[in-house]
Parts: sequence; structure tokens; C-alpha cells
Amino acid sequence: MSQTIEPETVQPLEAIPVGTDRRGWLIVVASWLAVILLVGVTGWWLWTRVINPNGGSLVHQYAHKNAGKTYESVGDEFRATFPTNYHRTVTQSQYGPVVTVDSRPGAGYLFSVSRTPVPQSALESYDTTLNNSAHMLVADAKAKVTSQTKPLILGDFAVKNVIYQRGSHYWVLNLRMVKDRLYTLLTETPNSDKAPANRLNSSFVALGPR
Repeated sequence: MSQTIEPETVQPLEAIPVGTDRRGWLIVVASWLAVILLVGVTGWWLWTRVINPNGGSLVHQYAHKNAGKTYESVGDEFRATFPTNYHRTVTQSQYGPVVTVDSRPGAGYLFSVSRTPVPQSALESYDTTLNNSAHMLVADAKAKVTSQTKPLILGDFAVKNVIYQRGSHYWVLNLRMVKDRLYTLLTETPNSDKAPANRLNSSFVALGPR
């Protein structure tokens, strides 16, 4: 026996509530923020510990004599300690080969020692030679000098120190010249901490005749 259901006797279904209220949106937003935070922390950890593990922490260890790689060459006539494995390059000048040894432990950091041959007459006008060398480096960095010393004779060396900056970026320059060569010790850091430069400068030893 069949039964016919009249349309007017059908009861409408009640609407199923969808979580679109304010509480639901807050949960969604909070979930996305948690995901973004997790990705950011993970990326930072990978960058500082795996991709680029050196940075400030390694430089801090180096500055306090808990890390470093020493370069020494009688032919290059100097010894110095760098934060990481160093790289040596040679270019030519009118007076002979210019040797540069540098270390780049992380973004914004550079530790460099160069030995440049100079004519013996350069020592006679050491103040001009050192001032011109410092001026060129400051100009190359498009920076401003924050402090400097006058060129002085200290023992076998003519010396000059310069600190210059561009924004929050700092360079510490130490120039040392003997009768036939100029040593350029340069430390570049993304902050004003002078301890890393002090470590490089104190580790430096000139080799060869003076």
C-alpha cells in the first residue's frame, strides 16, 4: 500500500550552524600566527646554526680568545689570527705584489690584513702616506670618520688608527708602516663593539726585516 506525502506536511530541516562567529575567526587567526611564528623560528635556527652558524656568536668567542685560526707566512711577512678559515689573494701594484688575507665569519663582518709594498721614501713622509691611505678606505666605504689618531712613529713603525661608520656599520682601521711596506688591518662589524678589532690588532705580528 503506497502512501503519498503532501508537500505541506513536510517539515523543513533546521539550518546547521557554521562556525563563522567571532570566536571561530579568532581561532583561525591564532592558528595562522602560530604557524608563521614556528616557520620564522625554524628559519632563524637553520640560518644561525646550519646555513650561517658563525655570525655574532663566533665573533664574540673570537674576541674573547675562545676561537680563531692563525695565519703565518714568512714570505708574506706577517702573522695574525682570524675568526674563521682565511682566504688569501694577491694583486699587483707598481711596487710589487699586494697580499691580502681575510676572514668573513658572517653577514656584516670582515677581518682583513694586507701587506702593500711601498718605496722607502714613503717613510720619510709617513704622515701623508698614512693619511691618504686612510682617506681612500673611508671614501670607498662611503662612511664618516668618528675618531682618528694623528700619524705617529712608534718604534720601528709609523702608525695611524681610524674608526669610521655608516649607519650602524663600523670599521676599525689600523695602519702600520715600516721602511718598505704598509700593513693595513681592517675590521668591519655591524655594531660598535671594538673587542673583535682589538683581538685582530693584538694578534698581528710583522715578520721580516724592519
